[in-house]
Amino acid sequence: MKKNRFLLLILAIVAFGPTAWAQDLIINSVSDWDNFASAVSNGNTYANKTVKLNADITATNMVGTNDNRFKGTFDGDGHTLTFNKTITTTNNENSNDQYTAPFRYIEGATIQNLKVAGEVSSKNKFAGGIVGHARNTGNTITNCVNSTVITAPSASGNNGSHGGILGQLGGSNSSVTISGCVFNGKMMGSTVEYWCGIMGYTGSGNYSRVTISNCFFNPEEIEVKATDNNHTICRPGPTINNCYYNAEAAEMHDKQGKQAYTISSNAVSLAFAGNPSSNTTLGVIGYGTGIKYNNVLYAGDVDNVSLNITAPEGYAINTVSYTYEGGSETTINPVDGVYSFTMPDANVTINATLWNVYTKDITAYTSAENGWYLIASPIGGVNATAVTNLANIDDNDGFDLYRFNQAVDLEWENWKDDEHSNYHFNLEPGRGYLYANSEDVTLTFIGTPYDGDGSVSLACTNDNPHENMRGWNLIGNPFGETAYIYHDFYRMNYGEGNTGGYEIIPATNTSSPIAPMEGIFVYAEEEGLSVTFSTQAPSKGHIQKPESEQVVLNLSRNRGSVIDRAIVRMGEGQALPKFQIRENSTKLYIPQGAKDYAIATSNGQGEMLVNFHANENGEYTLTVNPENVEMNYLHLIDNLTGADVDLLQTPEYTFTAKTTDYESRFKLVFNPNTEDGPSTGSGTFAFIDANGNIIITADVFDASLQVIDVQGRVIRTVGLSQCGSRISTAGMTLGVYMLRLINGDDVRTQKMVIK
Repeated sequence: MKKNRFLLLILAIVAFGPTAWAQDLIINSVSDWDNFASAVSNGNTYANKTVKLNADITATNMVGTNDNRFKGTFDGDGHTLTFNKTITTTNNENSNDQYTAPFRYIEGATIQNLKVAGEVSSKNKFAGGIVGHARNTGNTITNCVNSTVITAPSASGNNGSHGGILGQLGGSNSSVTISGCVFNGKMMGSTVEYWCGIMGYTGSGNYSRVTISNCFFNPEEIEVKATDNNHTICRPGPTINNCYYNAEAAEMHDKQGKQAYTISSNAVSLAFAGNPSSNTTLGVIGYGTGIKYNNVLYAGDVDNVSLNITAPEGYAINTVSYTYEGGSETTINPVDGVYSFTMPDANVTINATLWNVYTKDITAYTSAENGWYLIASPIGGVNATAVTNLANIDDNDGFDLYRFNQAVDLEWENWKDDEHSNYHFNLEPGRGYLYANSEDVTLTFIGTPYDGDGSVSLACTNDNPHENMRGWNLIGNPFGETAYIYHDFYRMNYGEGNTGGYEIIPATNTSSPIAPMEGIFVYAEEEGLSVTFSTQAPSKGHIQKPESEQVVLNLSRNRGSVIDRAIVRMGEGQALPKFQIRENSTKLYIPQGAKDYAIATSNGQGEMLVNFHANENGEYTLTVNPENVEMNYLHLIDNLTGADVDLLQTPEYTFTAKTTDYESRFKLVFNPNTEDGPSTGSGTFAFIDANGNIIITADVFDASLQVIDVQGRVIRTVGLSQCGSRISTAGMTLGVYMLRLINGDDVRTQKMVIK
């Protein structure tokens, strides 16, 4: 039994001995650090294993002894190790008193991504900000930052040989690589010399196997004995690549590397061109020439600096120059997008003049009836070829760009059409343009933004034989931000998804916002008028009463997005004539006198005709929205079907329509008690169209219609054979009449007013 117990004890030692020590380790506390240091001292080197710091901690115990060195990888993971240690003995020949550092001894180890702070004080040699002593080959210290205060009250022979990152590389044929590291702490010891910014001493014969790259000796303060034996990087001379020191360190006698000067800009973003040495955000990023630390660029005197310069969002670079104290401003011209110059021995400021950048997405057209946009330029007087993706002179079939000129017979002038004198016109601020492209593109306007007062003159000419085009102006928002004009206007109906269109609809209010680069149509009744775009959002004082008290009729097809709109404003106000880019489009309008209107005014009494034309057979929906109007009665009469819709109860009416239907389809009734009001509602069997004809909407066959005046006399009798029969009112005086429809045994009457 005792023999078996002894065997179990041996197995336990094997199972939980050195093999168990050599495992990866996570350090979360100072206790974990102390256990880690103890394990290394007791023979667990962590060779081929990784120890990771998982929290900011404060410690005093050093890792590694001369007999048991740390041989693994220590990853600080960006955390801070605050290390405080004081060595008061003065035996410089005793290794137990030398190499004061968090990692006292390492061998073939890697220390990376670690920040170290705290205070180290030693009267012995080779103190190091991160590592005291490294031995043999394969040692690496990378992407580490040390802000420790290293103090040397005294040293034997005044020889400290202290280093900001590493104290000493010991032994023969040893090697170490230090890269991307920073010392920005303090070195204090006024009676001690042989201080080095990165590494204290290479050891006997090892200097040829020491490589220090992309490191920055950036001390906050140096107070050491001023002799020829202090070095900015290391002694004796190792291989040094792209290393720098700050002005404070310039007091060191042996200046290895170059003094660092900043490269900065308040106008643009700067980055060194080329591939960086690493992607760390902790230590130094090197670029062959120059370094980046804490998002600041540094380079040295006569360095050939190459920069990538990026403008802020919404801007593009126009010109670039640099200035420095004691020097004149120098222009830098890019080569393949890279800006290069020779660094002076001073801090440099990069200056830039910027252009504004404005973009507008365009969806490709799929037919002649969609994909059209009303656009405007926020850049003054720019040619279309200067707008990215707008006009491609090598592919004239891929786009169309029109401007509207009411003074000519063919109002639409194509930019690419050389048959007119304004071929290849410029895009002027305040003017709008009709545009389409065969591909999905993003238009990019680059240049100096419009800085005028927003005023745009309007034209109204009688020279054009097309009366429906007279007085119309295609203008556009000249600013690079939302603007307002306090004037009725039409905008393109882009529908859902902003995919372009061909139908234009009136804006619901004169104070409706107009987007940057948006074109609109406005109407001028006479010459000499103008509108003014303003970027100031409307206040209540700007909005007139007629703009807020109105009845808006929105028309949609198959319950989709709005395809047209008519507006009735209550009280006095400005009317807006009906306007369409394309003839025979589906339209909703208000006929008054000899004109058709998109916006008309009403006193809220009687009735108002609302005409409708369909460009294709199908189902349509009218949605009526009284805005800020107090009404007790509002009905929609469908003259074709006789339907009477109480819009205050049911604000939506769906109906079918054909392209051949009469356009005098609807009327709005505001007050049922007026003389002009309907007599029956659903009993209506006729209406008067815009041309003054009586249209029969009832199903009739071999019927007759009698027109009776106010004295009861039958003044006209007409035979009817079908629905849709038309009877002219020519010769009849204005006034009230009664219609009597005799359709077999069915006799109906309806009041009619000829105005």
